[in-house]
Amino acid sequence: LRSRGTAPPPALSAPGMVAHRRSGPVATAALLLAACAAVEASLDMSDFQGLASRVREVAAANLFCPPSHLAAQRAGFSVGGVEVKCGSKLDASAVAEIAPDGSSFRWTSAAPQSMYAVALIDPDSGDASPIRHFAAVNLRGATLRAGYGMDTGDTVAPYFPIQLSEEVHRYVFLVFRQDGPVDSPPQLPSATFIDNSKWDYRAWAESLGINPRPTISNYFKAQGLGPRAVV
Repeated sequence: LRSRGTAPPPALSAPGMVAHRRSGPVATAALLLAACAAVEASLDMSDFQGLASRVREVAAANLFCPPSHLAAQRAGFSVGGVEVKCGSKLDASAVAEIAPDGSSFRWTSAAPQSMYAVALIDPDSGDASPIRHFAAVNLRGATLRAGYGMDTGDTVAPYFPIQLSEEVHRYVFLVFRQDGPVDSPPQLPSATFIDNSKWDYRAWAESLGINPRPTISNYFKAQGLGPRAVV
């Protein structure tokens, strides 16, 4: 209860958050991120800041590897021949294997007869987040299990090469199960950084009649040796 005439507390929001539907563990993670940002902005306490940093790290991880996604479902993710386990760190040589002409990505737990849409995003690029690095629809589970290059399926946004920097970024694979094939999916502009920035993947999925909540997601971390290590 609040006394008459007292303004309600301001709503918390986390800048730069990717638009997941706010429910369950995702809502909890979002609230933790917002709370850390709000308290850090009002207090100057080094001990708290260290704790807040850790809480923020855990909450951010839960956004893309929520507990509702069973570990068994995420099993078998690999990129460039390297296994990905919710925050695995890949070196530049492994990231360089992510190319449009190679079978760089596999998910061996995919249902062989199901059809999926797949996207690769970077949620750690500040105000430009999330950056879209790739998107495709109509990928058979059997194809995902065997490994596919990013020139297969109905590619709607060709691979936009990852540019590693001195800062660690997360690169997130989002996999959406389709109820059926998407006919004539529209191509997305993807030639420049601006074309790929601030991508609303949920709105994209909904526009194609695909459930915008990923069936599974997984991510790796990577960084380079210089400010713009292009691979």
